[in-house]
Amino acid sequence: IKNYILDEDKIHAQIQENKKKPKKQSKFQARMKQMMEQAEQQKQMQQKRKK
Repeated sequence: IKNYILDEDKIHAQIQENKKKPKKQSKFQARMKQMMEQAEQQKQMQQKRKK
C-alpha cells in the first residue's frame, strides 16, 4: 500500500525545492534583529568615545 499511495521521490523533490526558498522572518525575529543591530551601534559609539 505504501508504494502505491506515497511517492517518496516526489515528496523528497518537494522538500528540496522548499529548502531553496528564502525563509520569511516572523515579526518577533525582525524586531530582535533590529534591537541587536541598535545595541551593536551603541557599543561602537561608546568605544569611539573612550578613545
